[in-house]
Amino acid sequence: MFQSIKDHIRFCQQRITRGWADEDQWGFSEWFFETIIPMLKKMNSDHSRVAWRKILDQMIEGFEAGQSLLTWWNLSEEQEEAAVKKFDKGMKLFHKKFFQLWD
Repeated sequence: MFQSIKDHIRFCQQRITRGWADEDQWGFSEWFFETIIPMLKKMNSDHSRVAWRKILDQMIEGFEAGQSLLTWWNLSEEQEEAAVKKFDKGMKLFHKKFFQLWD
């Protein structure tokens, strides 16, 4: 128990000093989804342009689908295939619009 408290403190210090902790790299995909989805949702709720909101909605949907793939064993084959397609679409859109995500 003492070690887990010590690790938690160390991870908190790492996040403060460099923005991420060692444990985040061990579960990078989980950390990424837990970080990017709320950021995109906040950006979406703050944005006034309808066209951008639609783009952000597609990115969010794609990353939520990707997050569902972390527990792929809970998905049917059809659900998994649909999630992969949505994730690919969202990721391609994220890549295409990456340098415009500053608003």
